[in-house]
Amino acid sequence: MSVADTFGVHLRFRDSDVEDVRLILGRAEASVIEVQQSRHDLRVAEGDAEQEEG
Repeated sequence: MSVADTFGVHLRFRDSDVEDVRLILGRAEASVIEVQQSRHDLRVAEGDAEQEEG
């Protein structure tokens, strides 16, 4: 999803649509965070990382 969002940002930026750029960047950021969390969860399940408290 983040690749599509990033491309969408590029297109909106070219059209000078700042509000849409902000919205799409927020979605792209959320997608990246989700991927990073999933990678961490996988590493925990494999025993390569410790579960974070919180």
